[in-house]
Amino acid sequence: MICVVVAALLVTSLTMRFMSFSMDGVQQSTIERKPLTGVAIVQTGYYTDELDWITRDGPLVSGMAEFKQKTGVQPYVWITDNLDGNNYPTNQEFTDWSNAKYDELFEDEAHLFWLFFEHDGEYVFWYSLGMQAQTVMDDEALDIVRDYFERYYYSDLEEPEMIGTAFSEAADRMMSVTTPWYSPVLIVALVIVAVIALLVFLNKRKKLRIAEKQAAADVLNAPIDDLPPRE
Repeated sequence: MICVVVAALLVTSLTMRFMSFSMDGVQQSTIERKPLTGVAIVQTGYYTDELDWITRDGPLVSGMAEFKQKTGVQPYVWITDNLDGNNYPTNQEFTDWSNAKYDELFEDEAHLFWLFFEHDGEYVFWYSLGMQAQTVMDDEALDIVRDYFERYYYSDLEEPEMIGTAFSEAADRMMSVTTPWYSPVLIVALVIVAVIALLVFLNKRKKLRIAEKQAAADVLNAPIDDLPPRE
């Protein structure tokens, strides 16, 4: 019974832990991805800041360099509140502007251009991808990057830390397969079932031995006349 109680506590603990992990607001990674290799990347900077957010770029560059090292894709973030003077662009205008900016900035197909647009209390994340970068940055991977940006956008981190941390943690998540919360819980549940089955078996075995001993005692204590005749 002690084993059962301990196992039940483990199930509760693991369930709470992994449910909170799977419900952290960030897309889980269900695909095994390989870093982009064998591609000649023309080295560029990491950002353009039109809003003067980046007063010190150490944390930003560090996180984005880590993203590049883990994924093989070099990120570039453009921070602005307008697209050529337009503060309220449409989705198509976001797409056209981002694609044009990619062609203007980069000479390879291994960059992720990430637009961070904020105006009048509203923000938009948009992107443009090189053809080779698309082998790593599928829709799920892009959702992971977007989710981490949204997560830290509302945090207490300053802009350089926010952007660097978002890219760094996005790389960690997208380059590994997220373990479903129910996997360890299922293992512990199976352990509980095995423990209960063992306890039931031992209990039945104990009762059987007691019954056998009682039967033997009844025979020994029975009067001679009650014993069956010997052949």
